[in-house]
Amino acid sequence: MCIRDRSYARLELSDKAQQDRVTAQLEQQKAMLLRSLSHDLRTPLATIMGASSMLADPELQLSTEQRQQQAQNIYQQSQILNQHFEKVLELSKAQLTTHQIQHSDFSSDDLVAGALARRGDQAAELSTYLQCSASAPLKGDLELLEIALANMLENALRHGAAPFELSMGQTESHCFVRLSNGIKSAAPAARDKGHGLGLNICQAVAALHQGKFELLTQSEPEPKLGTVTAALEWPL
Repeated sequence: MCIRDRSYARLELSDKAQQDRVTAQLEQQKAMLLRSLSHDLRTPLATIMGASSMLADPELQLSTEQRQQQAQNIYQQSQILNQHFEKVLELSKAQLTTHQIQHSDFSSDDLVAGALARRGDQAAELSTYLQCSASAPLKGDLELLEIALANMLENALRHGAAPFELSMGQTESHCFVRLSNGIKSAAPAARDKGHGLGLNICQAVAALHQGKFELLTQSEPEPKLGTVTAALEWPL
């Protein structure tokens, strides 16, 4: 075997090993998404079943106010379920497989605009408190990264404190998106609002780009102070 053939064979083995690692990581992310979805669906489904059974029970004498409260519970929990399924649909619409990643060049402004458009009902509030770094060039799958940033922004709005500082750009080796916000007390039903599912979606998008996603917390001596940074980065 000539030197060229040996080099080509080593390159093929290296590519296959890298592909195997990405495939294994994606399978792990899929399992995490399923576990997170199962957990996040449990409470709203239980609330809907409990409230609807009370309304359907002829032996229960409920006041008008009690009936209205149970109907409101069903409506609110149905909205939460719808948000969960919208997140899952985001992933399926983006066709999450390694063979369908569409790499392109785009600006950070394009990424922010697309992410806000995906959260139209929250875009106005987010825009009020969002502080973005100067426009910078990025490379990657724009649709998938829009999905990741939309979930990062949504989690910051629901579980963090303004202002939300967004920095984006690239170094010699990788691109990055970092969203920082203040810490506030977690709401009792924070998990039921999709916090875990949104973060797992970000991790899945990072895995598809052979990158990483993590939450970095910087605590302060005073209670309820400090910052949380959601950091997504991927190689060029």
